[in-house]
Amino acid sequence: MKKILLVFGLLFLFHSPVFSSPQSPNIPPTGYIVKNFDSEILVNQDTSLEVSEKIKVFFYQPKHGIFRIIPIIYSTPIKTIKAGFKVISVTDEKGNPYPYEKSRFGQSIQLKIGDPNKTLNGEQTYVIKYQITKVLLSYKDHEEVYWNVTGHEWDTTIEKATAIVNSPYVPLTQAICFAGTFGSQEKNCQVNLDKNKALFETTTPLGAGRDFTIVISLNKANQLHFPGPLKKIFIFFIDNWGYLVALLPSLIMFYFWYTKGRDIRWVSENIYYTPQDQKTKAVPLFAREHLPMVYSPIKGLTPAQVGTIIDEKVDIQDVVAEIIELARLGYLEIRKDTDYLFVKKEKDPTPLKEYQKFLLENLFKESKSPSQVTLSELKNKFYVHLKTFKNKLYKNMVEEKLFFENPQNTRIKWLVIAIFLLGGAGFLDFLFMGSTLNPAPFFLVGILAIPTFLLALRMPRRTPQGYAFFRQIVGLRWYLDKGKWREEIAEKNLFFEEILPLTICLGLVNKLTKEMAALGIQPPSYFVGVNASTFPSDFSHFYRQTSSTFLSSPGGSWSGRSSWSGGSGFSGGGFSGGGFGGGGGGSW
Repeated sequence: MKKILLVFGLLFLFHSPVFSSPQSPNIPPTGYIVKNFDSEILVNQDTSLEVSEKIKVFFYQPKHGIFRIIPIIYSTPIKTIKAGFKVISVTDEKGNPYPYEKSRFGQSIQLKIGDPNKTLNGEQTYVIKYQITKVLLSYKDHEEVYWNVTGHEWDTTIEKATAIVNSPYVPLTQAICFAGTFGSQEKNCQVNLDKNKALFETTTPLGAGRDFTIVISLNKANQLHFPGPLKKIFIFFIDNWGYLVALLPSLIMFYFWYTKGRDIRWVSENIYYTPQDQKTKAVPLFAREHLPMVYSPIKGLTPAQVGTIIDEKVDIQDVVAEIIELARLGYLEIRKDTDYLFVKKEKDPTPLKEYQKFLLENLFKESKSPSQVTLSELKNKFYVHLKTFKNKLYKNMVEEKLFFENPQNTRIKWLVIAIFLLGGAGFLDFLFMGSTLNPAPFFLVGILAIPTFLLALRMPRRTPQGYAFFRQIVGLRWYLDKGKWREEIAEKNLFFEEILPLTICLGLVNKLTKEMAALGIQPPSYFVGVNASTFPSDFSHFYRQTSSTFLSSPGGSWSGRSSWSGGSGFSGGGFSGGGFGGGGGGSW
């Protein structure tokens, strides 16, 4: 008796379809199969399609559910079409809702259906209803629905598929279908056409590289309401407003720079003196102005002013240049030994500008001696005076009418405005991304932040006098860099002493000191302890060491998928996988 029961038990195990081995050829590797894929398509009067997909699957292995991928962006040879997409419901065959997640998947929408905390076995039915717009094609002699019912991007077999097209507002005149390998013109399907209804049914399995496409011709005489020109513009704006929002910060900042940030110049072409006719205009956007011939220091400007005019900000090289200028003017002497020593001279500082007086006074403030200080004594101490020096210099630039406003305050104000504009655009495009699943405008805001910030940094505006000086400084820098003056005024040794502080703020100090060495010119008298042969390296070392020391502080420093041919399905260009719709799916 026991042997008989054992035999029956073994027979039951080997012949039971539910407990077949996973390696059995009857069970696909993905552990599930689509038994039926039934689609019903309603052509609405507003030309949208209402699609209901009833997908019956069988899970051989425990699964949470399925996912469905539906393209919404279609590339054609002449344009790209972005369809509107809205999920109506996701339920079972009894109308009970399924949980699902909607996300962007390349040029498609992915619906991930199922409960991550629950698995299912056996036969399950999923009913997906959605509305899609801008996929009804209009030709000269007919309207057309060209729809890929299933898509070929499934990871399992679809045993059977059907599609029903209902068209209550327009008569159907012709219908064909394609079913088979993606891209082929195989017609493993059949069609039954009525006046306002067409039924399509496949005669071959689908999925895993095979799909099902239907093409229906609609009569031109119909009750459809196609969007007019204004509505098309409105629809385009609704679909793409995120891109406009992404562009706005840069466009607004460009407008402000164009109207409030461009330098003002005199109408007269002369830049060497104030013209009698003081009419002004903004510097043209693409101005190609001549290069001024300037061979000497700019009269009335100190090196720090020159450096600030050229780049609209105070840098550490402007501070060092002003130190050298004070030495050249006889207010101090620089001596080189094991350290650099600044020695204060007995000279009335009254003629100096306020920022020069401040610099001279505070240079010796940290020393034990009121008349001399070593560079090493200033380390981690002098940095506290840099901010005040900078503010005094900016104030002077406005008082002498070289800038309309304090350049630093102007930059800060417009940087805050730029951050506000970019933040607002980023927030709106984040909402756009959430509603359309299109992240491109959101990332575009980040890319366009670069020109937006650059424009904000360029908002300081030179006055006509400041711009005239700017043009002179550009000419001087060019001729100094080319060494144009070397052969013409080499005999003016004083010229080198006058120009040396300027080359620091113009970034040409190494070039000038090498020219001095080549001409055998002695170092300036205010720089003691060096000779003509070693002056280039000594002066470069002094500049680097002083810059580093002045900045030093105890805590830091100063500082497309394309599956559509684009032609009518009735012109000989139709194929399996063509048209809108398509995509695919899988299980999880």
